[in-house]
Amino acid sequence: MRIDLGRYQDGDTAAFVLSEHGGLVRHTEKLDAVDKTDERIDFVVPRGTERVTPVFLLALFGDSIRTLGSDGFRSRLRIRAPRRLKIREGLCEVERVVAFMALPARERAAIAARAAVDGPIPSAKRVAKLAQVSERIAGDALEAARAERST
Repeated sequence: MRIDLGRYQDGDTAAFVLSEHGGLVRHTEKLDAVDKTDERIDFVVPRGTERVTPVFLLALFGDSIRTLGSDGFRSRLRIRAPRRLKIREGLCEVERVVAFMALPARERAAIAARAAVDGPIPSAKRVAKLAQVSERIAGDALEAARAERST
């Protein structure tokens, strides 16, 4: 399977930053179904792209990482993107968020409390922000699934 973000560029769009866009690409490309196969994923980011954020990547690939595990996901993903975009680094951040969200709620709360006292390091702040986005995405997906069932 090939996910070419060039198909999702709209005129002057040179950045993929919002979770909503990542979720749209995930839904359009039917990644939930792809996760159930052993199909490789070629992820292509066009040259003119200026930015791809971890929030976008979380919405696009977070569920795949949860389903396949980090190693399983990495073994199936081939990235073709300008190096300056640091897609691999963004995906490492997404993997940390997925791992954090897999912790029991009590443990996540303890980590958050400890960070509040000790002063969170910048990466911890980003992980916490991405975790909030992940919870919102999961809630939106659950709401959409319920709406589909009721129709």
